[in-house]
Amino acid sequence: MVAVAFGIAVVAACVTLFSVKKVSAEFSVYGDSQAEEIQSELDRLKGKNMVFLKNSEVYAIFDKYPYYEITSVEKSYPNVLKVAITKRVEAFSVSTADKTYILDDEGRVLSDNGQAEFPQNIVSVTLGELKISSAVLGEKIATTDDGLFYSVIKTCKALNISDLVKTIDLQLTPYESGKYFGDATFNTYTGVEIEIWRVDDDGEAKIGAAFNKYEILSDYEKTIGKIKAYKQDNGEIIAEHTEHISN
Repeated sequence: MVAVAFGIAVVAACVTLFSVKKVSAEFSVYGDSQAEEIQSELDRLKGKNMVFLKNSEVYAIFDKYPYYEITSVEKSYPNVLKVAITKRVEAFSVSTADKTYILDDEGRVLSDNGQAEFPQNIVSVTLGELKISSAVLGEKIATTDDGLFYSVIKTCKALNISDLVKTIDLQLTPYESGKYFGDATFNTYTGVEIEIWRVDDDGEAKIGAAFNKYEILSDYEKTIGKIKAYKQDNGEIIAEHTEHISN
């Protein structure tokens, strides 16, 4: 009985010693902040045993905060839980007949009501025949051709061209296989149109070539005409500027 009592006392001491006493949340945010609200949610973890606390319990709190993501969770024994949090950046918008979705630069859905904190920073993407098949807050949007859609999104991020482009128009037609083919037009703030022929075929390389061409244009040339990027029969990708809009 003495041994059992001693064992219970040891377990109770360990539970008390390793109970979460403080949740230290470090926020990296801009603009409006829900830091106080999130901190209040995290404080509900106080009293839980550090040893058995799963990271998934911490991540689950953020299911209702799509603008925020956890970058790290650290257990600082004996009783401090450290959580690093960053705010996702608005980058794109896409629309259906009844909804407009705000996305970050990786395609995650931040808002489904069309409201953006910084609308001037958002590139509007017109999907054309491409359809949205799933749009869950906090998760990446799903389309009827994710390979094509995300190749455009990923290239915009890689080239860091969001501040140059105000809209992207996808003029796509579905194959019988369910994939899509067609062109993409990037409408720049300076005025020149950037047209990518067959964006489904090596589109990332074509977009890169087109914007490389854009960078070497004179200030005047950036305000007029069109840059066309296409692939020749030999596989070479060409980007050329014309001062005439007509095809």
